[in-house]
Amino acid sequence: MAQQQTCNVAIVGAGASGILLAGALVRPPIPLKVILVDPNPGRGPAYGGSDEHHLLNTRAGNMSLDAQSPQGFVDWLNLYRSKPGGWDAEDFAPRRIFGDYLEQRLHNLETRTPGLGSTRVVRSKALSAERGEGGWSIRLTSHERIQADALVLATGVARPRPLLFHGRDEVEAQIQDDPWDDDALKTLPRGAEILLIGTGLTTLDVAAALLRRDPGVRIKAVSRHGLLPRVHASPSPAAPALSPPYPKTARELYAKLRAAAEFVEGDASLRHGVFLNLREIGAKLWAGLPDDERLMFLRHFRRYWEVERHRTPPAQAKVIREAMADGRFEVIRGRLAEAKSLPSGAEARIALLTTDGPRALTVNRVINCTGPEADPFRSRNPLLLDLLAQGAAAADPLGLGLHVDEHCAVLGSSGQVTPGLYAVGAPTQGRFFESTAVNEIRGQTARLADLIVVSAAVHGLTEASPAA
Repeated sequence: MAQQQTCNVAIVGAGASGILLAGALVRPPIPLKVILVDPNPGRGPAYGGSDEHHLLNTRAGNMSLDAQSPQGFVDWLNLYRSKPGGWDAEDFAPRRIFGDYLEQRLHNLETRTPGLGSTRVVRSKALSAERGEGGWSIRLTSHERIQADALVLATGVARPRPLLFHGRDEVEAQIQDDPWDDDALKTLPRGAEILLIGTGLTTLDVAAALLRRDPGVRIKAVSRHGLLPRVHASPSPAAPALSPPYPKTARELYAKLRAAAEFVEGDASLRHGVFLNLREIGAKLWAGLPDDERLMFLRHFRRYWEVERHRTPPAQAKVIREAMADGRFEVIRGRLAEAKSLPSGAEARIALLTTDGPRALTVNRVINCTGPEADPFRSRNPLLLDLLAQGAAAADPLGLGLHVDEHCAVLGSSGQVTPGLYAVGAPTQGRFFESTAVNEIRGQTARLADLIVVSAAVHGLTEASPAA
């Protein structure tokens, strides 16, 4: 009779990346045992808030966890979160509801039919990991140790890097480094003066929430470029697309995209389509750029890419547009230079250096909306820091997550693959650049699952003995 030895796969992180990978792994013919480690499974910064007005910046029709059922999330919404008129693929659902969707998928994995592998969720945080002859031993805050043949880092996006500026110590009470701390936002006085650092999607999320809660709030947002994300349109299938040979320099890439965008400047649907088409070739474009050209892109052109590729829902844009029209929201091109406390203790005096010269503001709160931290050395994730200290993992040369190969295997400080150590999603940005949207993660996790299954078979983790 055939006998099988179970292969344990530990996935640290139970957000979209971890759950997608777990679903791809728990399948025949190899009875993999998947262990997901996360103190807040299905949630995290992206999907853990309580504000119904925090919307996904991707249409519901592109958020299905099942590649075989593109309408999966839309169908789930209509079944479990129905609304008048129903949901369709063009809608933008609340982030919190997508978290509910993830939690239900996780529950389904935990309770699925025995014999097809198993999924276990451990609600704890991973602190460190050691590799021995038998695989990985992972230490948790709960004092439990998990043994695994393979360890996958699906840690998701990290919170922003703390703001650094002259005088921060003096105004610490007015600084909020976590833009998703809803309890902290609720402590703001009515009619507060707010300074948001950054002008990306996080800024629009925070600003829209504050404006809805308090019509008297006044918000200023400052960033180096002073650019807000563009608004989602209905992309036209007739939009021109880049075709091989792809640009080999950052300037050439920028020039081609700018030319395409200017060609369709008067048609929002065509312009959106130009940049939406990049979804399919983004990884190829990035892979074709040498490291020095990637650095050039990050320094000079990344912000222009982001405002086109990562857009805001129309409903959210409407709130911001109306607030700009009546002076409650203002975008400033510049940077925070210095801060001083005021005698009241409830306000700070802020000095900005802007393109129009120095500018002083009095604010009740400075909120860090600079976006997720990509450098693993600054992530404050104890497991990542431990693996980096050991040399089992290394940072991407440009500081975009971890150094991984094309198969999502993590490279150590020696430049060689660390056996049994992988990463998916946000930590792989250095290799694939765009790896945080469900579409990209879905393909990435499917490929990694195939690799882990094949590796388990090749290394004898599933062995057949002669029939008795």
